[in-house]
Amino acid sequence: MKRSGGLIIAVLTSVLALSLGLWPIAAGAAGSTASATSVSDNAAGVVAGGSFTFTATVTGSAGTPTGDLTWSVTAPNSNPVSCSTSTTTLDGSGQATCTITSVVAGTYSATANYLGDLNDAASSGSDSTATVGQAAPTSPSISDLPGSGTYGSSFTAIVATNGDGAKSGVSSTPTFCSVGSDGLTVT
Repeated sequence: MKRSGGLIIAVLTSVLALSLGLWPIAAGAAGSTASATSVSDNAAGVVAGGSFTFTATVTGSAGTPTGDLTWSVTAPNSNPVSCSTSTTTLDGSGQATCTITSVVAGTYSATANYLGDLNDAASSGSDSTATVGQAAPTSPSISDLPGSGTYGSSFTAIVATNGDGAKSGVSSTPTFCSVGSDGLTVT
């Protein structure tokens, strides 16, 4: 049986490349040094309709980690919500962000899953304290009232308040219109 010197050279070259860190590592493979991921938010003082940002910070024991992470964000109604803008690649400080816009009142939660790099193992962190307040209602504004009309004819009035949305009412005998805590009353 004849042995090929080329095979031995290929094996030795591969071993040398692996020991020098030059061997390509499969995508998604993570190193063995532990990493830690923490998530914070700047939602304090934000009210419905506003926006806030989650920030993931990844630390490692062998310098600043590099690579990517994924975001998983849940709205107050337990439905998933997408970041309106986000970074999924860590910056030079080991951070990535996820901004949520047009928020509703309640508590949001986010999990950042760091995928690891050649030196740092994968890790994840979460924040479930991003609380958005209800916007304070303002004096209502009434629109779409007819300039004139015939007694007994119907009309639609739209009453809008900041934080409460819009309510409308229809009356066939428009003699009285009032706005109370339960919405618009047209009689």
